[in-house]
Amino acid sequence: VNIQQDSEFLSYVLNRDLWSNEIIKDTIRHSFVFFQHESSDQESQRYITYYKPSLFPHVAIVDPFTGERMTVLELERFRADASDLRSHFLEKVQLFLEGNKLHQMPVNKTQTTASNLAPKVSGDQQVSAPKRQKQDEEENAGRTVGSAKPTEPDNVVVNDGGVVEAEPEAGENVTTVQFRLFDGRRLRRRFRSEQRIADLFAYVRQEFPDAQSKNFDLIGYPPRSLVPLKNKTLSEEKVMNTTLSAKWI
Repeated sequence: VNIQQDSEFLSYVLNRDLWSNEIIKDTIRHSFVFFQHESSDQESQRYITYYKPSLFPHVAIVDPFTGERMTVLELERFRADASDLRSHFLEKVQLFLEGNKLHQMPVNKTQTTASNLAPKVSGDQQVSAPKRQKQDEEENAGRTVGSAKPTEPDNVVVNDGGVVEAEPEAGENVTTVQFRLFDGRRLRRRFRSEQRIADLFAYVRQEFPDAQSKNFDLIGYPPRSLVPLKNKTLSEEKVMNTTLSAKWI
């Protein structure tokens, strides 16, 4: 999350020296949903009301599922040196990623090998391993065929209970929602405010075929998961004139 203020020069420094850097952009694109707004924007005001940041520009990491603000990054003292600013930011983000479980984490192939992934066993454990293997084989042989669970097909269409209605004309009780899809594409569409949030999921599945057989979430702002809210209406949960990011789960 980056809440900026036009009156603060550091906001321009972050745009010039941090957010425009390709390494920084790749890091954010891989593991985060980036939320950047001016502090006066409606979306920012929701965040400010809830989290009450004291200094601007404000940079933080928020859990999209629980809404917890996990950490605040203090970048003010690095404003004079672009290299130090980027290095400090990457260091803090890396420490955060190492300590928090996120989906689709990158694997460091130079450090991850079969030897350090395999559990270390003592000599006694190695001697007893064949015996345990034999016991496991005997137990498996004693199971009936009917007890085995059938393999589920990979292409089962997921049904959220939503429907894709014809897009309404702009007017009263109609809102516009922007979607940021998994591949970075953005779509804008109008919905009736009394439609259910499940209809948003149905629309994404229609526009992104890979999503028809996979589970995903729509992350709103302030960051929160919309999965538990599928039976609520857009007006009830104030999902109005907003941006939602689709993430695999």
